[in-house]
Amino acid sequence: ACVTYKTAGLFLRTALPAIHDFSFGLIVLGAAFAASVAIALASDEAPSSIDARRAAAIGGGAALGAFIAANLPYALSHDYTPGYIGLMSRTSALAALPGGLMLAVGLSSIRRFRVVWLAALIGAFTCCNWHNLRQWGYSWRLQKNIIRMAARKTSALPGPATILLAGAPRYINSRLNEVVVFDATWDFSSALRIATGRADLAADVVSPRTRFAGPYKNQYVYRYDRDELITLNGPPSPPLLIRDY
Repeated sequence: ACVTYKTAGLFLRTALPAIHDFSFGLIVLGAAFAASVAIALASDEAPSSIDARRAAAIGGGAALGAFIAANLPYALSHDYTPGYIGLMSRTSALAALPGGLMLAVGLSSIRRFRVVWLAALIGAFTCCNWHNLRQWGYSWRLQKNIIRMAARKTSALPGPATILLAGAPRYINSRLNEVVVFDATWDFSSALRIATGRADLAADVVSPRTRFAGPYKNQYVYRYDRDELITLNGPPSPPLLIRDY
């Protein structure tokens, strides 16, 4: 599902916002580029010899087997669903390669309107990549601002201390669930220690997974939306959950 209808749905959802980022000149230039690449890729006729068809069948079959084998561990686990966009793409790279090989074998077998199909595919991937890159760029700028403001409030705290980030987005464009800002201790804590030069600061992010339990000695909540540092003397009152942008 991750590389079939879900990927097609992602193209459809990201095409419009990506096109809104383009000027008319960029749209024309991109269309010309997609067409020229498609023509170059489709310039040779589809293989017609028996040996070429046999080679394509063997290559496609091997790619299919590799694709199934790479995804089999995930298929046997109900706790994990692989994804090809964002954070989880790194665990799916092994399956993405044979998936791409199967796509290439399928496109090479098309005889009629091959240029049109190739141009549409290139355009779809361009829109998806452009949109995804734009969201990651926004996330990076937001990360820097959160760390800068949090470090200013926490750098002089008596240590050791624990800081919880609240009032900041966990994801960018969460409807697609593709771009993380700060999600847990492993990303926010390290960044805050580097920014403050304080190895005695521990940090985490308030999320639906968070459960508060004492003791609350030297624990603080940094509210990014209010630029406020709150000393915890007990479980905080809601809402502290992080908004999604």
